[in-house]
Amino acid sequence: MSDGDEKVDGFFRLGTSSGRFNMFDRFASLGVKWTGAVNGRPEDEFGLAVVTASTSPDYRRSSAAQRTESVAEITYRAPLSPWLTVQPNLQYVHNPGADPTIRDAWVVGLRFAIGSRLID
Repeated sequence: MSDGDEKVDGFFRLGTSSGRFNMFDRFASLGVKWTGAVNGRPEDEFGLAVVTASTSPDYRRSSAAQRTESVAEITYRAPLSPWLTVQPNLQYVHNPGADPTIRDAWVVGLRFAIGSRLID
């Protein structure tokens, strides 16, 4: 969807791996990104995403793990100059590590991207 300088993009992913070798054998994620949500900041991006990963039966048999770990994330990406971008994010993690002894957690992050064009 696009409206003038605003644009909304979404994604959906499914994945699988061998449960014989991996703690998680399946995952699903989906999200949405809104570009140009703030007047005068057409390159800024606001995003929401969720992901759920399922522990493999082999892993659950060998541990006290629960079936899933899930994460919800909110983020905002803002280019501050042609060479500097800042992106804070906030995540809520339900069942970290699928370990029933670990409480749900809030994670705060801040990413900086510094870039330069070497060749025109």
